[in-house]
Amino acid sequence: MSAYQLTATDIVIRTEDSASIPNDPANRDRIEYDKWLAAGGVPDPYVPPPPVVTPPSEDTGAYGGVINYMFNAGTVPPPNAGGIRLNNVLQTAANRIYLNYITNDSIAINLKTFFKQRVEIGDTFYIQDKDNVDKWQLFELINEPIDKTTYAEMPVKWLAGGTDLVAARVVVARQSETPAAYAARQAK
Repeated sequence: MSAYQLTATDIVIRTEDSASIPNDPANRDRIEYDKWLAAGGVPDPYVPPPPVVTPPSEDTGAYGGVINYMFNAGTVPPPNAGGIRLNNVLQTAANRIYLNYITNDSIAINLKTFFKQRVEIGDTFYIQDKDNVDKWQLFELINEPIDKTTYAEMPVKWLAGGTDLVAARVVVARQSETPAAYAARQAK
């Protein structure tokens, strides 16, 4: 370890006491540092601090809890306004969710801006039949959603489920990944 260390600016740190030495030729510590350099001294290089991993917020409710959609058993896009569908009739093998940005609420909500700003890899999407709690599927977003103008194509993997969903009213809930899961993914 050297007697001095460089910083990201023109300030130098004296390592013995962590004193900051300004780039001022009249400063006595800077004069001492300049003499040390002239005598062949080599300061330690600047070491940037490690990047700060900012976990997502504790956004556990997403759309304010759940949002209403109509599940369609069709497997090709696009979903109708207010619709959601999967790309495989075998729901456990589905690897895409097609979700229209317009919800199936009495006052339809356009979620396009929300998707672009808030939906992230690692989020989970829970889809449940509104009238039958045994019909549900849970998926994890494994890649960025693809904006298809009126709907999002979401690359997913199936995590768990009950009995298969059928064409019916469903609720969709999005949950952000936990801060610990986010930090672990960032470390990879």
